[in-house]
Amino acid sequence: MIQKSTYAEQVVAYLKDKILNGDMKPGQRIKESLVAAELEISRAPVREALLQLMREGIVVSRPQVGKSVVSLTAKQILDSYVLGGVLEGFALAQTTHLFTDADYAHLAGIVAKMGEIAAGSRDVSEMTRLDHEFHNSMFAKVDSELLVEFSLRSSRGVTHFLLSHHLKALYPPEAIYQRHKALLDVLKAGDGLTIERYMRDHYRETGELMARYGSDVFTGEDAD
Repeated sequence: MIQKSTYAEQVVAYLKDKILNGDMKPGQRIKESLVAAELEISRAPVREALLQLMREGIVVSRPQVGKSVVSLTAKQILDSYVLGGVLEGFALAQTTHLFTDADYAHLAGIVAKMGEIAAGSRDVSEMTRLDHEFHNSMFAKVDSELLVEFSLRSSRGVTHFLLSHHLKALYPPEAIYQRHKALLDVLKAGDGLTIERYMRDHYRETGELMARYGSDVFTGEDAD
C-alpha cells in the first residue's frame, strides 16, 4: 500500500519501476482497476498517472483496446537511437562549458560504481539504474527546453526506458563500464565535434543491438 500523499506521482513511479524491471512489457495492457487494487487506492490517481505516462509517450491508448505500454518496431527503435545520438551529442557539445568540477566528480562516481559492478563487488542489478543516472546527470546541464523535449521523445526517453532491462543481455558489465568511462573522458576533453561524433556512434551501436527487441522481430526471450 502506498502513502496517501501525491498518489498520482507514486503511481507513475510504481508503473515505471515495473516497466524498467521488465515486469510490465511493451504491448502489455494496463487496467486501472487492477493497478488500483494492487496499491489499495481509488482509480482516480491511477487514471491521472496513466495520462502522465501517455504524455511522456510510455503508455498509449487505443479504441476498444484501452491503455497499454507502448510497443515499438525494430526500425522505430533504431531510428529513435540514431536521433537520440544526434540530439544528445549536439546538446552536450553546446553545454560542456557549464560542467563544473563537481559535475565531473559526480559522473566519475557513477562510473566508479559501474567499475565495482564489473569487478563483482556490487550487485549487477544496479547497472541499469546507474546508466540512467549517468545520462540524466549529463543532460541536466542542457538549458534548452525544446532539446530536452525532443530528446525525451527519442531514445533517451521512451525507447531507452522501455528496453534498458535488456542492457545486460547486450553488454557484459565490463563493457558497460568501459563505454561510460570512455564517454566521460570525451566529455571532459571538451571538444564539441568529438563529443557529437562519439555520441552518434555510441547511440547507433546500441540502437542496432536494441532493434532485436522490436515488436516485429522479438521472440520474447533474451539470448544467453
